[in-house]
Amino acid sequence: MLIGFLLLVIAGCSSALAGFGRTRATRGRGVVAYGLPAVPWLAALAMLASASAQTAPQGEIVVMDEVFREGAISAGSFSPRIPAGWREWRLDGAPQGPVGGLSKEHAYASPKFHSLSIPVPDRGVWGWESAQAPLRGRSRPPRINFVLRPSADFSGGAPVAILLFVDAQGAPMPAATQVAIDLPPDNAVSWTERVVALDPARIPEDARTFMVRLGVRRTDGPASGAVFFGLVRAMLPNADGTGARVRGAQPFNWFAFGDPVVFKPQGELPEGTTEVSGRVLDSEGREVGVKTVDAATFANDGCRFTPKAPGHYSVVFTAHTPTGDVVLADEYHDRAQDNQIALFQPEGHAFAVVRPRDADRPPATAASSPPARTCGPSSTPSKASSAHGRSSPHRARSPRT
Repeated sequence: MLIGFLLLVIAGCSSALAGFGRTRATRGRGVVAYGLPAVPWLAALAMLASASAQTAPQGEIVVMDEVFREGAISAGSFSPRIPAGWREWRLDGAPQGPVGGLSKEHAYASPKFHSLSIPVPDRGVWGWESAQAPLRGRSRPPRINFVLRPSADFSGGAPVAILLFVDAQGAPMPAATQVAIDLPPDNAVSWTERVVALDPARIPEDARTFMVRLGVRRTDGPASGAVFFGLVRAMLPNADGTGARVRGAQPFNWFAFGDPVVFKPQGELPEGTTEVSGRVLDSEGREVGVKTVDAATFANDGCRFTPKAPGHYSVVFTAHTPTGDVVLADEYHDRAQDNQIALFQPEGHAFAVVRPRDADRPPATAASSPPARTCGPSSTPSKASSAHGRSSPHRARSPRT
């Protein structure tokens, strides 16, 4: 926990230092991209912070965090060329044959990792396509960071990225919905960072996930050299209800029978909240009561209620605002072996009501659980993300080195 916190502080310093560099805005179809000189070792610490700390950067949650750690598993070993979770793609008559791959020539995040090298094609455009990353609609458009550099002999090509959307059935959406992004590098001496803010209007209403294509398009002049990609990171704005950070008043949400059960926000309620309702469910998911308090009472004293019997329960808190109801729940992410990330947002906050003689004996798992842990029924991830699970807010497993 402490190490994660310190790394987050360093990560914040990295962002601040990057902000003092030269800034250049470029515009593509449906995006605004900002160019910043990249600071590799600080960015590496920032990456480790996002993987080790319990909370993501304020206001956002990471849905793609690719630093090309290792290759895909093939025949029981890591591929020296094919990055885990990526596959080749070609358009406009690009030739067959290997489209570059993992490279140790330039490693951005760590000397132990790789970059993704894509050479200039003789014709057309080619590159690598990522696994799917989760989307949450137009109200939460992604912000994507690209870090790249050309080789010293790079000519006759232009680095590009293409966003592809996938519907709820897992089918790619029409080509007309794709978003093309030009990624002009500054020079071959240092890494260049491009920050792309996607226009919400470019997100199809039926899109549930997206993929990123990294590539090089053939242009004029002799075809020579390659482009190295060191990082691709995509973030979504936090859901409205995550800022409240509702927590139980007792460690591990372990309450004595007869005492009031109290939940209180540790953060900010959604803007304009007038009331908050707590819907209490038993272990079978049946409603046993609803308690509604005004926003000021909830913020200052919390929501209090006394169950009529011992047992295991959950409570779903909903903030009522002029623009609609917002469920107050944490959002979680986790990554699989291929570095793919899935999102989960359990709505219920689980708690136990026990007889007084058991009140001082928390669950056997308490030693490995964070205080006032919240959990409950979660949404089922997509088939591509089924390997993920969550146990603490915005926690990601530490990267293997």
